[in-house]
Amino acid sequence: MQTAPKTDNPESRRLMNLYRVAYEMDRQGLPEEFIVAAVETAQDYLGVYDLMMMWREESEEGERDEIVADIQDVIDACSEGEPHGEGVTIRLDDLDQIGQNIRAFKNELLRQVEDECGTLTELSERTGIPLPSLSRFFNSSSKPRLATMLKIKEAVEVDEVKVAWEDFKGRND
Repeated sequence: MQTAPKTDNPESRRLMNLYRVAYEMDRQGLPEEFIVAAVETAQDYLGVYDLMMMWREESEEGERDEIVADIQDVIDACSEGEPHGEGVTIRLDDLDQIGQNIRAFKNELLRQVEDECGTLTELSERTGIPLPSLSRFFNSSSKPRLATMLKIKEAVEVDEVKVAWEDFKGRND
């Protein structure tokens, strides 16, 4: 049997990685419709590709479920026509400020969590969010997911959750 030569084409390697993850997702019992939509979306959005690679590397079921939920959020947003990069213009100079705003927001939220719950372990128990997910949430500058924010809001009984983008939006309106 003759085999095709390996390619050094990054796009080909990327597609092969997606197909490998799709195969593994299928073996784990994820719905075929979700897998197909995830692969299609990952071909257009590098963030979904990265999430799929994270899913492959993750061994904890709860973490994998969180990653699947993140992938589904993007799939849903794309199917509803929400822009994920196209038509959205953010000056590179503003990215540092956005990251700082998100960090400040999460730091304040963490302070509230510590006042109310004491530890992230307690917050994990109250919300059902796995501890590694909470740790990643509070230690990153990524935009928080609404579902995560609502669970935390309920657990710490915060009356109002400020959006980290408010300062950025106010400067650019």
